[in-house]
Amino acid sequence: MWPILLCSIIGIVVIVERWLVLRRARIDVGQFMMRLRSVLQKGNLHSAISFCSSTDAPLPNIMRKGLAVVPDGHERVREAVENAGKEEAFKLEQRLGMLANIAGIAPLLGFLGTVTGMIAAFRIIEQLVKWENSNDERVLEAARAECGFRKFWPVFSGNSGRFGSMIVV
Repeated sequence: MWPILLCSIIGIVVIVERWLVLRRARIDVGQFMMRLRSVLQKGNLHSAISFCSSTDAPLPNIMRKGLAVVPDGHERVREAVENAGKEEAFKLEQRLGMLANIAGIAPLLGFLGTVTGMIAAFRIIEQLVKWENSNDERVLEAARAECGFRKFWPVFSGNSGRFGSMIVV
């Protein structure tokens, strides 16, 4: 149970952190591009770069890196924009692999808990078989509690201690 709780806490932390990053990265693209276009139409490349630097989001960062190499030619701008896009995508996708791993591990931990619980239940059944004629309520109560939610009760026929009439649920 504790490892599953730890996985849940880590998962929630990653989800909240990614949500905050994506929320911060959201801008009004239309308005940003209109303002950038108006700055560029004035012919001031340095003002456009500083305008892009004033907003901390993926699109302005990509545009800033592309504008910084405009004097080097069209091919260099294309390469700079592609590289900046890859960098920004990497920043946005950070920790998603950890979230995927947690999503895969947590159910397996749950199954492991189920299997170990069933093993413990069968050990108690083995002890009860050894004490077949025992009517000790403490032993029967421990067996019922180990199986969880009192699912052990249908195994017995009455409280007779005989296992000849087991009911499989």
